[in-house]
This record gives sequence, structure tokens and C-alpha cells, in this order.
Amino acid sequence: MKTFMKGKKMIGSLEGNVFSKEVMKSKHLFRTLNAWGIDAKVLSQLPADTKIVIHEREEDLLYTTTRGEYALHGAYFHFQQPREDHDTQQFLPLKWFQVDKPKKLEGDELAKHEYLKSQGLI
Repeated sequence: MKTFMKGKKMIGSLEGNVFSKEVMKSKHLFRTLNAWGIDAKVLSQLPADTKIVIHEREEDLLYTTTRGEYALHGAYFHFQQPREDHDTQQFLPLKWFQVDKPKKLEGDELAKHEYLKSQGLI
């Protein structure tokens, strides 16, 4: 698994051909485009066949798309604030995502997930 960081903040991780990241809709949704953004440098490092899964934590939803959809339908923006530069991000409107509820984990799967989460691995 490869983890992408910006300073001390985790942007997301790549495991096999799946890139995943966690977001909070109230903080991370770009409302102007109704879109999720990913750091453009990170996107450029992902293999062409990468599946992208964004876990929105407030509503507990999984937004799934591909790197190809970002390339075809994404828009670039660069936001700078007085104390922080967010670098260039590519935003993809929600209409290009499949939206699902995460599957419920039980037993050993749940224990493994909780362990990995406690270790900061997911």
C-alpha cells in the first residue's frame, strides 16, 4: 500500500489499483461544481486503470469512479488561503460517481478493519 501525504495530512492511499480517501461533505465538497477534489499531483501518479473510492464520513457513503473519469470530466482549481496553499486540485462533479453505502463488516473482517484503523493504516 502506498500512502500519499501533504505534510502531516494524509491525502489518500493506493492499494493495488484502488485509490481511496476519506472526506467530510461539510468541509471538502466543492459546492460550486458539486464535486470532489483530489490533489492533481497525486492523480498524475496513479496508474491509468485506477479505481477511485471516496468515503464520505458524515453520510457514510462511498463515491466510486475512475482516474479516466477525472481526466475526461474533471476541472482544475488552485485555492490559496492566507495560512495554507491547497495546491492544484482536480474536481469531478458527483454525477460522474457511483454512490453506495459501505458493506457492513462483521466478525473477523470487522476486527481486522478496526485494527488497521487503530494503526493508522486505513
